[in-house]
Amino acid sequence: MMKAIPNLLRLIWQLLPKIHLVSRNSCYPNCFLANILDIVGLYFNTPPLLTTSIIIFINIGFHSKSFLDEPTKPGTPEIVDYDNESVQLKWTKPESDGGAPIEKYIIEKKSKFQPEWEKAIEVPGDVLEGKVPDLKERVEYQFRVIAVNKAGPSPASDPTKNHLVKHRACKYKLMLIFYFRLLRRYETVT
Repeated sequence: MMKAIPNLLRLIWQLLPKIHLVSRNSCYPNCFLANILDIVGLYFNTPPLLTTSIIIFINIGFHSKSFLDEPTKPGTPEIVDYDNESVQLKWTKPESDGGAPIEKYIIEKKSKFQPEWEKAIEVPGDVLEGKVPDLKERVEYQFRVIAVNKAGPSPASDPTKNHLVKHRACKYKLMLIFYFRLLRRYETVT
């Protein structure tokens, strides 16, 4: 009987694909599996299978999404740079990642006259900024961000204010406008 238990545990260990190390203070509903392994170890007078600070949560043959939550919504994106065909956005990470790391962020865009949001780009989960390309000049857009972890997508962030896609005013362009206005005034005076 004593040899059967380690062989059984070895077989279970080989068959189960996911092992998660979880703090004993965590509130996972299926920690009872680890507690059962502790009791089996105590019953057969074997060394403790699990330490007091760490338990092994064994996920039975599938990744259990029900024990994870979706992340909360990310912070409202901020437009940090733009030109006549793209926008650079920056946002803050969600307050909660739902118990799993953020895998990616999805940036969505919507033009002023478009009823539906459409996916613009995806960025990795460790990056909190992204550049949205291929925008139409002289069209107003709004942008929002969605965080995604193993449990699924978060609610969308609050959208940005409407942004008109145009060239960023540079000092040379302003100088040319000023110059032509002065030239026009000079011509009307003479």
